[in-house]
Amino acid sequence: MENHKYQTIVVCDDYQKVNENRSAETDAFQISVGIKQNECTNEENLAARIGSETGMEIPLLQLIDLTILFCQTKVYFQDAYRYKNYYDSEKMQLARVGLQGGAMTVAIDKNNPTLDHDIKDFAALLSKEDERISERLFVLSRILKEAGYDAKY
Repeated sequence: MENHKYQTIVVCDDYQKVNENRSAETDAFQISVGIKQNECTNEENLAARIGSETGMEIPLLQLIDLTILFCQTKVYFQDAYRYKNYYDSEKMQLARVGLQGGAMTVAIDKNNPTLDHDIKDFAALLSKEDERISERLFVLSRILKEAGYDAKY
């Protein structure tokens, strides 16, 4: 088992206030970005942490990749209502996002045995949370533009 040490660099200590949600229980009280060091190899990586009783760290590139995956999902679900089961069984791939080292394939999970039920629940929850999600995406868009990421890549 590898030993990892995490050092917080930037933190949101009042995340419980931001993360208050009437529909879901969470013990996340803090989010942060910092450095995760493998104590066995001394290798350092940028990471993000969700502070909770269990605690969890995720490499920043994976966090950004997850954000890309979610944003592609959000774009898809804007029109998914047009399909009987919210997806086209003939076209399960939604997008291919080119990234350094390869491409991320974004697709409906055809291996989910309860997909027809689960995808409707997902769409309903996405719709219910749309105001809060959209607010955060607008903030993210503004910050990315301020950082110079408004040009097409």
